[in-house]
Amino acid sequence: MFLSVGLMILTIAIGVISVNGATYKKLGDEAVLSPGSMPNLITSITWKHGPDIAVEWYGKETFAYREFKGRCKLDFNTGALTISNLTVKDSGIYTAEINNRVMNPTKITVISAVPKPTVSKSCNPEMTICTLTCEAQAITGVEPVIYSWVISAKQRVQSSSNQLSIAKLWVTLP
Repeated sequence: MFLSVGLMILTIAIGVISVNGATYKKLGDEAVLSPGSMPNLITSITWKHGPDIAVEWYGKETFAYREFKGRCKLDFNTGALTISNLTVKDSGIYTAEINNRVMNPTKITVISAVPKPTVSKSCNPEMTICTLTCEAQAITGVEPVIYSWVISAKQRVQSSSNQLSIAKLWVTLP
């Protein structure tokens, strides 16, 4: 048999995935938002979540507001904002203002963890074509789902489909 499920490993990355400009983070993880290039000396930092101020710093004191209290850290050298213990409410557009200069916005989307999948295999009688199917318990809040199939640790195929078909290649030498 040319194909074994042992050689096929399904990996589901639950880290940062960049899709169409959005950064996806797992519920409960942390996000580090970087404002981009900074001036040599930072004297003030304000991060907004949508139109509302989330965190601000003016020289000596840092103020976090609403749901951001106790979950945010500012890097005073780079202007980066770290948000820990992410919730779905943290999804949205964040904009930094460094020394009263508005920086490029960053969008994050917080999603639930993907449940552990099962992979099943079906082959034709000749064992020349096999289809692998990945299935998991359906839950809301995990979109978009991207399937990453790894073959022999060398080839990776990413797809929005939960099926992967593989055909046996016949090689004849003269």
